[in-house]
Amino acid sequence: MSDVKEAQPIEEETQPGSGRRRGGLVLSFAVILALLGLLAWGLKKAQAGPLDNGLAPDFTITGFDGRTVTLNQLRQNLMRRAKHLL
Repeated sequence: MSDVKEAQPIEEETQPGSGRRRGGLVLSFAVILALLGLLAWGLKKAQAGPLDNGLAPDFTITGFDGRTVTLNQLRQNLMRRAKHLL
């Protein structure tokens, strides 16, 4: 008779790399959940529509030629040109 012992199944927790696999799975679910949350937030914001309560706030923009223009300047220029047409 031989002294060969019957093979025992290896438990999942004792397999090398199983903790790494579990951590990767948790990280994957967390990333997917975060992306779904961002998608839901974006859809909710898109359904809200544009704001219709007044004029756009004044802002300043610099062109490629280095000149700065404000929205207020553009409005005044438009009003001056509209007066010439009337």
